[in-house]
Amino acid sequence: MIALLALLLISLAISLDISIMDLVRWIPPRLERLQDSIGKAWGEFRSPKSHPGTGAATSTSFKPLPRVVMAGYAGRRLSGTGKREHNYPEGKLC
Repeated sequence: MIALLALLLISLAISLDISIMDLVRWIPPRLERLQDSIGKAWGEFRSPKSHPGTGAATSTSFKPLPRVVMAGYAGRRLSGTGKREHNYPEGKLC
């Protein structure tokens, strides 16, 4: 694979009449920009957006949903056998 890449670079340099250094001169600045952008993105990813107790995470507009008791489920409990007991009217299953 490396030999094919070297052959490609040499053939491009000969056919375009450009030195190898001129042919790959654009690579280091692009790599630096890529490293800078990756470092910046990683820094933003690693920095906490908000800490518990501050910011939008502790909005006072939070209201929990009301508890709704459905008919027939009000007396539901687990017995010692692990079976659920329900207060369904006789003959009617939901």
